[in-house]
Amino acid sequence: MSEAHGYPALPRIAGWSFLPLSWLARLPSAMLPIGSLTLVYTATDSATLAGIASGAVGAGTAVGAPLLGMAVDRWGQRRVLLPVGLLSALALLLTVSATVFNWAFSFTVAGCFLAGFTTPQIPVMVRARWLALIAEHPRGGTEWGTKTTSAALSYESMADELSYVAGPVLVGVIASLSSLGGPLTVAAVLTAAGTAWFALHRTAPKPAPRPEPGAEVTAKPRLPLAAYVPVLGMLTLGAFFGSMLTVVSAFAKSHGDASQAGLLYGAMGITSAVFALAMVKVPDSVPYPLRWLVTAAFIGTAACLLPLVDRVSTLGIIMALIGIGIGPVMVTMFSLVSEVSPPQRYSLALTLMSAALVTGQAFAAPIAGRIVDAAGVATAAWAPAVCAATLTLCGAAALRLSRSALRDK
Repeated sequence: MSEAHGYPALPRIAGWSFLPLSWLARLPSAMLPIGSLTLVYTATDSATLAGIASGAVGAGTAVGAPLLGMAVDRWGQRRVLLPVGLLSALALLLTVSATVFNWAFSFTVAGCFLAGFTTPQIPVMVRARWLALIAEHPRGGTEWGTKTTSAALSYESMADELSYVAGPVLVGVIASLSSLGGPLTVAAVLTAAGTAWFALHRTAPKPAPRPEPGAEVTAKPRLPLAAYVPVLGMLTLGAFFGSMLTVVSAFAKSHGDASQAGLLYGAMGITSAVFALAMVKVPDSVPYPLRWLVTAAFIGTAACLLPLVDRVSTLGIIMALIGIGIGPVMVTMFSLVSEVSPPQRYSLALTLMSAALVTGQAFAAPIAGRIVDAAGVATAAWAPAVCAATLTLCGAAALRLSRSALRDK
């Protein structure tokens, strides 16, 4: 009997406990953007300041994620993640203290930046582990490896989306049951504990051995130009998330309760997770750039309905509709970047994707917040549609560049 491939192979490769526990380890990073935005929005009643705080998280991640990726490529996940998880937890506690005790706003911004800078990037590290585990498998270079890799990346996108659902919802629940700083305090505890468990798990890849003294050192290959197109796509998707998060938060607050933002945002995550998981059923004959084009165009079309919304229930429906395209386009971009990148640069490529996602959010969130304060929610609601249109153009660029990159790989 042939060995199971696809989804059934995943727990056999990494162990049954790895799937749920690695999901819990990534939950704090899903709580951080909306947690910081809600914290500052509730404390200051300013969408602009809330956007700046959320943007500081993104800016910190944009700087820290590539450095984390390079450090992991050199020293391994275990040595890097253990201290980084502790520093991230301390940065979250600084953010809470600065806001709750009404310190100067610069301390809150600094805490948000440091929290983003030290984010352990668990989703990226999990993907890197799957790629390494599958490549090391005796059948990693066969059809088994191709199908199992596709299943792993689809599963990870589904897991990300479920965390994007659970994170905002958890923020809303904790905020309603506790004091102002409750959500990010819980996130700090989860960060310290979850990152430590993840770093010490048996699946952690060993760092590359150091060359012997006097041995010739072979330079690692560079990332091809085609690998930067998905990074650019993630930048525009991050801008979509940042503007959407600000618009949804402002819409919820204008309708009586800012804490509803997490539930509304979660509606997008539910459908996104379901359709991300379904991407493994798409035939291999459909190229990744074509999938990118179709799903991005769908997102843009649905986003054009946002400025017309006047009810919370209607916004929830449209968010769920948008989610149908979000999960698949994320799966597609991660699959494409892993396909065109050399294996020695997987960690760097994946952390660049993560950094681009939060960089886009960092720029878009405060801009959307300024538009909300100056012109209202309905005007700011056009920003996600513009971002989705840009994402579609990036897909068109990928259609050309990815072919030449695969020939040269």
